[in-house]
Amino acid sequence: MKWIILSAASTAALATISAVALAAPRGFSLIRAGSATGPRADALVVTPKVPRTTYAKVTMEVRSNPRQQVVATYVSTCKSGTSYGRLSGERIGRSPLSIEVRRDTTWDYCRIVAEAKLAGKGRVTVLLIGHR
Repeated sequence: MKWIILSAASTAALATISAVALAAPRGFSLIRAGSATGPRADALVVTPKVPRTTYAKVTMEVRSNPRQQVVATYVSTCKSGTSYGRLSGERIGRSPLSIEVRRDTTWDYCRIVAEAKLAGKGRVTVLLIGHR
C-alpha cells in the first residue's frame, strides 16, 4: 500500500478549493478577484466586457483579515453603439461587505472597476460575482 504525503500548504489549498466548490451554489460564477496586503491595503479589480445578457446581476464581495473598516467603491461603464453611460457606488463599513453593482440593462455590455481600501493593516480581497 502506498501512502500519499501532503505538505501543510497543499493540504490547506485542497481544503480551500473543496470549501469553495461546496459553498458556491449553482448560478453563480466568479468574474474577477483581486487582493492586497499591507498597511492601508488597496485591492483593485477590472473586468473585461461583460455582456448584459450574461448575468442577471453582479455583486461585489469584500473580505478582510483581520475584520476591519473598509471603503468599497465601484464604477460600471456601459456602452451601446456610440453611447456611453456610467453608474457608480460606494459603501463604507466593517468587512465582510456585499454590494450589488448597478448596471443599466439597456446597454450592450459593461466594464466594471471595483476597489476596496483598508482603514488599517491587513489583507483585503475583492470578488466580483455574476448571478445567472
